[in-house]
Amino acid sequence: PDGPLTLECWFNAESYGERTGLLCKTESSEYGLFVSKAQAEFHLFLDESYVTLTSGGPVLETGVWHHIAAVYDGEKICLYIDGRLISDVKAKGKRRSNGFPLLVGADVSNKGAATSHFTGRIDEVRLSAEACYEGESFNPSRRLEAGPKTMLMLHMDGMAGPWYHDASSFSGSPSTALAEPEVWNKKNTSQGHAALGRIT
Repeated sequence: PDGPLTLECWFNAESYGERTGLLCKTESSEYGLFVSKAQAEFHLFLDESYVTLTSGGPVLETGVWHHIAAVYDGEKICLYIDGRLISDVKAKGKRRSNGFPLLVGADVSNKGAATSHFTGRIDEVRLSAEACYEGESFNPSRRLEAGPKTMLMLHMDGMAGPWYHDASSFSGSPSTALAEPEVWNKKNTSQGHAALGRIT
C-alpha cells in the first residue's frame, strides 16, 4: 500500500543470523522488518532514502514467541515488540514502490530472490493500509483478524498444495500466497521464505 501501513507477525526463532530478514520487500524502495543478531529493525523508504528504526541492541530471544509490528501513520514511524513501543521517529514523505514480492522469512535481492533467511516459525502475518496501533503499548492478539484495510492476512493454518490462504478481503489480486513446499514443509515453520506475489 501507499501511505500509512502496519506490517506485523508473530515469530519464534531458532537462531538469529548476522543479517536476518523477517518480512521484506526492500531494494532501495518499500519496507522491511529484520531481526538480525536478535535486534529488531524496520526500514521504510520515504522520498529518497530509508528511515530506519532499531531496538538499539539485542532484545529478542530464541525459542520464544514474539510479536513485532511496524506502524507508519503518515507522520511518524513506530516499532513495537510484544506490544511495547521500542522506537519511534517523526517522518513523512512519498513512498517508493517496486515490483518485487513481499518475502516472509527472508530479505529480497535486487533480482527478487530470497536472501538473508530467517530460521524458525512465523505465524499471523498481516499487512494493513492503516496505522493499527498507537501509543506506548497494546496487547497483541495471538490470532489477528482481517479488517477493511487489510491487504494481506496469513494465519498459516495449513497449505493447500503449494498455497497458503490469504484471509484478507483485498480484491486487487488472488486470495492466495505461493509458498515453496521444500522450504515451508510443516505448519508455521520457515527455513527460507514464501514469495507473496500479490503484494506489489
